[in-house]
This record gives sequence, structure tokens and C-alpha cells, in this order.
Amino acid sequence: MDAANKVISNLKDENLVPAKPVIRHGEKVSLIKKENLRSSVEDINKKIKYLKNKGYKTFAIICKTLEECKTVFNSIKNEDYNPYIITGKEKEYRTGVIVVPSYLSKGLEFDVVFISDGSKEKYTTAELDVKLLYVAMTRPLHKLYIYYNSELSSLLEGVQ
Repeated sequence: MDAANKVISNLKDENLVPAKPVIRHGEKVSLIKKENLRSSVEDINKKIKYLKNKGYKTFAIICKTLEECKTVFNSIKNEDYNPYIITGKEKEYRTGVIVVPSYLSKGLEFDVVFISDGSKEKYTTAELDVKLLYVAMTRPLHKLYIYYNSELSSLLEGVQ
């Protein structure tokens, strides 16, 4: 939550009150640089399998756009953990491993969240980008991994 509050502080809103984090002890946010989205997804696959064996039950791979979600989902849909994509047209919600755009993730919580691309091209200092990244960063209960492929978004500077 502290990391997400650093992101939202980029909005110059006098009425903005930072969220108060629930006291939980755990690892800090992990920022992970990979060559491209494909190598990020390969690493996410490995982490999901490892963390499932450690007892974590709910996972989200959060992308900025539905288009990116579809690319990620097509890369993992044959995995043995039976991933699910949320497009906004679902009549019911399943748990487990889901791929979801950040704008549809508000109100959902997961044990572990992977943000597929926190690069500066994806998340600029524009108000909408700040809010989308903030929402994505506040979805995990225990672990947050943020991947980036080129240069890290300036919104994420100093979050570790």
C-alpha cells in the first residue's frame, strides 16, 4: 500500500488522502526487468507454479489493456492451472489464476498480483495512467510483482 500511495501521490489533488495500509508483514514490491512481454510471461508462469505449491490460491495477471490481456492469456491458456480471462462480458467470476485489465480489477483481491508491464510507455504521468496503476497495485493481499521491458515508469521510482 505504501508503494501504491507513492504512485497516487503523482496526482496533484489537494483532497487526496493516502490509503491507510492494513498491517501485514511480507516482502516488498518486486520490480523485475525482462527483455519483452514473452519473457515476463514465462517468469510469471514459473512463479505461479512455485507459489501455488507454497499454498497461495488466487492470482491475477493485470495488464493495462484488454488487448494486452489477450496476448498474455494466449501465452498461458494451456497451462495446467487453468487460467481465466476477464473481458467485462462475464456472467460469473471464477477464482484461481485470472488475466484482467487494470480498469476491470477494482474491487477484486488476490493473494498474488503480477503487473505484466510497468514500463514508462504503458504508465505515463497522465492522470488516468496514475489511477490505473494505483488500482492494480492495491489488488494483492500478499505479493506484488511488477514487470517492465524497457524503462520503468517514472511512477514506480522509489517503490522498492
